[in-house]
Amino acid sequence: MIEDLFTLPPARRQGVITSVIAAFADQLRANGCPTIFIGALANDRPKRLYARLGFRPVTLARTWVRKLAD
Repeated sequence: MIEDLFTLPPARRQGVITSVIAAFADQLRANGCPTIFIGALANDRPKRLYARLGFRPVTLARTWVRKLAD
């Protein structure tokens, strides 16, 4: 699974993450990995990039949070 990728704003839209994901995918494939997962929230902008790279949604995850008193 590829996760927790982040690009600083000045470096965005330059192909950095696309190259990183491609390199990871190549390594995983070379080591016999048949399936690669990548995580994104349902409303996250990167999901469009992941779709362009050939990833498709397969599940919806929910995150639960509980705010504790100060």
